[in-house]
Amino acid sequence: MPELYRLTDGAVDNGQLTIDNEIDDIVHSLAQRIYDGEKITFDRDLFNATVKPYVDGITKGYGKSLADVDWYTPDFKTLEKLTENVFKFSASKNYNTLRDMTNALIGPDGTIRTFDEFRTVVDHMNAKYNHTWLRTEYNQAVASSQNAARWTDYGKHADKNPFLQYQAVMDANTRAEHAALHGVIKRYDDEFWDKYYPPNGWGCRCEVIQLPGKNHKETPAADIKYCNVPAAFKVNVGKTGKIFSEEHPYFMQRCKNCRTQLGNPDPNNPQCQACQYGMAQCKTFVEECKVKAKDYAAKQVASVKGEGRNQITKSKDGIVDYAQKILAQRNYQSREYLPVGVVKQWLQDDFQKRIGGKIADTDIIILPEHITKYREHPKNDKGKVVPIEEYDKIIDVVNNPDNVYIVKNNKYESYAFTKRYDDHRIIKVILHPNYKKDKDTSLCIVKSWGIIDESGMGNKAQFEQIK
Repeated sequence: MPELYRLTDGAVDNGQLTIDNEIDDIVHSLAQRIYDGEKITFDRDLFNATVKPYVDGITKGYGKSLADVDWYTPDFKTLEKLTENVFKFSASKNYNTLRDMTNALIGPDGTIRTFDEFRTVVDHMNAKYNHTWLRTEYNQAVASSQNAARWTDYGKHADKNPFLQYQAVMDANTRAEHAALHGVIKRYDDEFWDKYYPPNGWGCRCEVIQLPGKNHKETPAADIKYCNVPAAFKVNVGKTGKIFSEEHPYFMQRCKNCRTQLGNPDPNNPQCQACQYGMAQCKTFVEECKVKAKDYAAKQVASVKGEGRNQITKSKDGIVDYAQKILAQRNYQSREYLPVGVVKQWLQDDFQKRIGGKIADTDIIILPEHITKYREHPKNDKGKVVPIEEYDKIIDVVNNPDNVYIVKNNKYESYAFTKRYDDHRIIKVILHPNYKKDKDTSLCIVKSWGIIDESGMGNKAQFEQIK
């Protein structure tokens, strides 16, 4: 076991974690009970005291806690996996600690130790498990969570920035096998990252960065000196959420094949029972975090202009998070809608001049039904949807267009806004400036949007350019 915690980077800051006397007091009490003949294979107080530093490490490393993010988001899903992992790990550590304490009752000569002898052995064991190793495990939770957060963020931008690069610190403390990977470039979806995404060992300081743009060349496999990563670290924590993999000695062979959230417990195996309790506690913890979580589409009632208008719901974190919420839930509130921009004065004047109408409010609105309707709009032969992480571009297209056209039909006139972002993408947004939400409410809404090319703009004779 000591070899498992060998740190060769010298990167552990023992000041990161302050270890109080809670665990020590619990262990001393357990030692007395075990010496008195009580058979203990799992202790809830020890479990709760053990899991807390790891959860704190996740929050420190990720920069957010479960209670800080909306539970519809990728961040919540990643944090949930990390949390489940440390709860399972804590349950297994609890079992292993108590097993080793029980085994310490018998001395090397095969006789029962005196209590003073037993207490001395337990103190040394506690210093190892819950001080030295706990610091190492805490730091691992911090480092792993940092890299998990980056992986989740890289996934949001992989379409535009598909290449990642491995970076070692490259100083006197860097392991040679990690330095061998320095500079390797692979695509975000390459299997390379399944085994070599950091941390690749205890105290590993390596990181992966996302390279801007698409003009990068992947490192050929023949040019890579593959790192000798221990089996316990051959995981991508960003994908799996495994800070501590099933290869860790605390886990048993059965853990590798466990698939259900509450485990697949063997009723005759106390370690399985400990894990089942731990995962049940984890489920309760996660549900409590959902209740506490800041809702990314938190309702902020705002007064609006226009006689007879309803109050509107605003998402304080913007259109991207609002859209994620709407797409994630099935039964959205149809009266929930989001102001995403302000109608420019020239648009108000032009609309009034053309049809004598007046925009009822200066807000440009997105409705839930249009987010769900156009998640796959336009059709494949005409273009493709704007990725959800780029919904903010809709505002930019409307406020700073390259061209604006009138789109006429029998019912109303709409405005088509287009803006070129690169050689391959033109974003087109259709704005309906007099949408009747109800008999008393008239809105200026974003009707649809998509990425098109020149051929997808239709016959320009059908449009009247106004700007």
